[in-house]
Amino acid sequence: MKKKTGEICEQIRNAYVSLMENKSYDKIRVREIAEAAHIQRSTFYQYYDNLNDLITSLEEDLLRDMVFYRDVEFDIRKIEPLDSIRDWFDWCMKKRRYLMALMGENGDPYFEEKFKSRICADINRMMDSEGMPRDELRPFCVELTYSIHVSLMKFAVRLGEERCPFRADELAGLSNYWRECALKAEQEKKFPLSGKNKKYE
Repeated sequence: MKKKTGEICEQIRNAYVSLMENKSYDKIRVREIAEAAHIQRSTFYQYYDNLNDLITSLEEDLLRDMVFYRDVEFDIRKIEPLDSIRDWFDWCMKKRRYLMALMGENGDPYFEEKFKSRICADINRMMDSEGMPRDELRPFCVELTYSIHVSLMKFAVRLGEERCPFRADELAGLSNYWRECALKAEQEKKFPLSGKNKKYE
């Protein structure tokens, strides 16, 4: 098992994502990464078997570290933004270089699919906690929730921490508006989020 942590590993990963600014992830060569990281090619192979090993480990580490929703005791009447989503926005800003590279035009097109799958699984668990049934409306609500959060995240990530006018908790508040409106609409029976024939208990 090759070591995939430490300063040299970070140098290799940073060099790789920097090169993605101008070149497709699958067109970058080990020689280019070694030059950009100021290491020997042989050093690269002490950490990674090949380029596929590098991209796979980078993506897996990001997805493993990412938490969108933590299981918590939930009160449906409390509709303020969740701490876990605030923490997710904060995590995205800290990992912005990697996310911009992997989700950009030169990044791995399959990474965003894996990213979405992971977050949508968390959104489904969140909606389960809130008592929302898995009916015909659930996929639409999941897609809307995902789109709102990720669109805000991408915009904030592109701006960067210095230029983005909102902190992580404020981004979480912005993204929570649709949920707040939806829950209020459900309570007032203006829009049946819980399905045609089902209501929250």
